Amino acid sequence: MWANVDQEMACILAENVGVERPKKSHVQVEKSYPSLSQMNTPFYACTQRVAVLIGNGFNDKEVENTLNVFQQYGVFIEVVSENLGTITGVNGTKIEVDKTFITTYPILYDSQYVVGGNAKNEANFHQNILTFVNEAYKHYKPIGIASIGQSYIHRSDKNNLAGIVFATNNPNFESEFISPQSPNNAFGIEHKNRGDACHPRFLSKKSPQPNRLRAL
Repeated sequence: MWANVDQEMACILAENVGVERPKKSHVQVEKSYPSLSQMNTPFYACTQRVAVLIGNGFNDKEVENTLNVFQQYGVFIEVVSENLGTITGVNGTKIEVDKTFITTYPILYDSQYVVGGNAKNEANFHQNILTFVNEAYKHYKPIGIASIGQSYIHRSDKNNLAGIVFATNNPNFESEFISPQSPNNAFGIEHKNRGDACHPRFLSKKSPQPNRLRAL
């Protein structure tokens, strides 16, 4: 059956499930339908879900500014932390937690804003963030790194950190993270080859989300 769609794909499937490679060949049709292409899909901030990975002791002003920009663009924000309740910044700003690391999964988000911080179980907290970051990176999803979150990802011979936007010494962090034109959000893969699935698709402002921040 799959050989009628694409012979190469059918052969790969056969090898992976341990059956004989198909002898049939797919129909030779080379038609393009722009209406079915993801390249032509209009993407908006109001369709995007961003996981905010955060603990106590975050930089109040930095995080508040970033979340406010997300809200202005209608981004769906879910705050993920060790426990439900609230987390507190160094200057007393409180943020409500939506999910814990055991009640949600990294694949449910289009992007991640990695803040970090501290928690009661430090080792477990940091390991959970690393799991989220690794999953997002290998699935070509954009990642924003707050100033205190840089320890969660490092440049090496096995990655080029394309698609990662750092807040440290970057006054344009928010705009780069939400802009589809940013050179940082394609993970080193050309836009024309991977389409819009590899970068944040925040193209226009929609209805703002409710303010999530509470100051003491």
